[in-house]
Amino acid sequence: LPFTVDMILRARESFLDFSTILGLALGTAIVLAFCCLMRISEYTKSGANHFLLTDNVIFVVVPPGQDKETFVRSSEIYKHELHTLKEVVITVRSAKNDFAGEGHRFCFSKQEVDKVDGAAFDLVSVLYEWSRRARPAAGDMFLSSRAHNFELTPDPINNMLKKVAVSFGFKKKGFSSHSLRIAGASALANAGVPDYIIQKTGRWKSLTFLQYIRLAHNAISIMSKVSTLTSDDVKKKLSSFIMT
Repeated sequence: LPFTVDMILRARESFLDFSTILGLALGTAIVLAFCCLMRISEYTKSGANHFLLTDNVIFVVVPPGQDKETFVRSSEIYKHELHTLKEVVITVRSAKNDFAGEGHRFCFSKQEVDKVDGAAFDLVSVLYEWSRRARPAAGDMFLSSRAHNFELTPDPINNMLKKVAVSFGFKKKGFSSHSLRIAGASALANAGVPDYIIQKTGRWKSLTFLQYIRLAHNAISIMSKVSTLTSDDVKKKLSSFIMT
């Protein structure tokens, strides 16, 4: 089932300890996976060798007193202040529909957070905070930290998502890391984004992804609003869902 924006907020605000490297990594991972419709193997150490690297997360910075944009790798962004950031560019290294192996590139602008009427989170700020504190080394997995001897693996994500889902009255068996990917696709559809863009965003080779669009058909600022797709929406449509 979809792990919706209000569920992401509860996880970040009530279930995660951001003073620990694991809590910070989990809080970063769920926002990243939702926004980029990522498979678990695309951002954790889970067997496949195509997880996100530090060099795949590039920040666009406008240094103080300058008009020219500068591109800064996540391993070096701690040298810059948050207010100088403009965008983040994320390259998912490989996917089923990427036959040339060029990767899929996403660009997200920094946005204001307004949990009532606007975006519930700002991906640029979330990725910056992780990079600033964890200091992932150049060439390493992005969600890792040599200073803390840490690499994010799938189990903590799956366990945390299930706990949060139960707090919303769901059965835990309906939720896993894939719920973030499904929620991202469903939120895009609810926001009126065309199927072909969702297919490209989620890196699907075919229209198989349509089985995930469970509240579809009636970008990032709308997608990340709590009101776009809520846990109550999921409950109302539960009888028509295909369990993951």
